Amino acid sequence: MNLKCFITLAFISIFFSCQNNQKAEQFDSPYEDLLVFPEANQASGESEEPKMTFQSTEYDFGSALAKDKIEHTFYFENTGKKDLIIVDTESSCGCTVPHYSKDPIQAGEQGEIKIVFDTDGKSGDQEKKVTIFTNTNPNKHYLIIKGHVIPNE
Repeated sequence: MNLKCFITLAFISIFFSCQNNQKAEQFDSPYEDLLVFPEANQASGESEEPKMTFQSTEYDFGSALAKDKIEHTFYFENTGKKDLIIVDTESSCGCTVPHYSKDPIQAGEQGEIKIVFDTDGKSGDQEKKVTIFTNTNPNKHYLIIKGHVIPNE
């Protein structure tokens, strides 16, 4: 009897834990109404969506010594017709931290994302990717910072 209870509880536990591992579709944002993708204008074929246009999506810092902090700012413009919102960011490593404004970027306005890469404990060729999640279509944008780290002796 106890074995049946244990197996039942284990099954329920695994079932519900798997359900919680899925990425949430809802964003907790004060700008939630702006996160709904507007429909394209059917008559003219023009999109009403925000659009994130970067000057550059990759930065090569060349060479740096270990323990240096590399900082680079990526600039972009909202070339769409609705407010652009950066919902979240994700970096490929804890040593790479993006900084950005949580305020909407209006159509025609510019924004920036500063990335700080801490080279402490790193050596050799490095390439770090930051994923930017937005209310644009597509909703993911990628920024890359790369270079060579010279280890401390």
